[in-house]
Amino acid sequence: MRRVLLGDLLALAAYLERDPGADAGARLAEAHAAHCYMRRFGRLHPQWGNGSLMSRLGPDDGRLGVAFAPVALRALVGACEAVIFWKVRRWLVCPLPRLYGRREALDGVRSMAEIKPKVTSVDPVWDRVCTEAQEAIRAEPLLGGLIHSSLLHHSSMERALAYRFSLKLASGEMSEQILREIADQAYDSDPELGAAARADLMAVYDRDPACHRFIQPILFFKGYQAVQAYRIGHWLWGQGRKDLAYFVQMRVGSVRRGHPPGGQGGQGADDRPRPFHRDRRDGGGGR
Repeated sequence: MRRVLLGDLLALAAYLERDPGADAGARLAEAHAAHCYMRRFGRLHPQWGNGSLMSRLGPDDGRLGVAFAPVALRALVGACEAVIFWKVRRWLVCPLPRLYGRREALDGVRSMAEIKPKVTSVDPVWDRVCTEAQEAIRAEPLLGGLIHSSLLHHSSMERALAYRFSLKLASGEMSEQILREIADQAYDSDPELGAAARADLMAVYDRDPACHRFIQPILFFKGYQAVQAYRIGHWLWGQGRKDLAYFVQMRVGSVRRGHPPGGQGGQGADDRPRPFHRDRRDGGGGR
């Protein structure tokens, strides 16, 4: 709807003064529809005018009663409340970036934006990762791009791991976008993957003398990254997507020897510098 000016408020107040039980919200919605019509087709709406309240209500509704009379003041207050309520409701249903958008839903009905409550989750591991990442940028600004894109840009540890998974395993055979979608689906479907990744991180930090900060395994330790990729491959195997699980195993094996995707790994795996399984040539059991 067009900007509500003083004349629009007076017109709406005069309308409510004559008919206190009138639906002011309906008149506001009609004015908004006329404004959208004019923006789209470049001409006035045949019934509701140019999108202003004065145009919708007509010239007869611009004359309020005796100034400062109780009835006139109550009508003016009611007009202001109606405009504020309508604006707030429009904001909740359709925020400003899409308020005057031309996106149309099926059957010509504008879909309502999903309103999700923002609840702050308690994640001490991820909080410490973000704190260490900020300290690392202050200490080494040249790594700012890497740390921002890999850690600070993401809202959770699962999203950061999905990004690292797609970045490390992408190739000409499968793009980063597809691998990112696979990893996001895995972490969203199985919360245990995120819990296991945190347990692995704590295990590396506790057992590896070379690990001094939580951000090191996520950014630099190939073993930790390979274990997380293996977990996603095992999730794919459990979903019956065995060919894709084999593909993940192949890509992990191109940089580090990996588990077969059907194997089950426990939580708290460390990052020792050794292959995930022994080779047949070394006398091991192989796969």
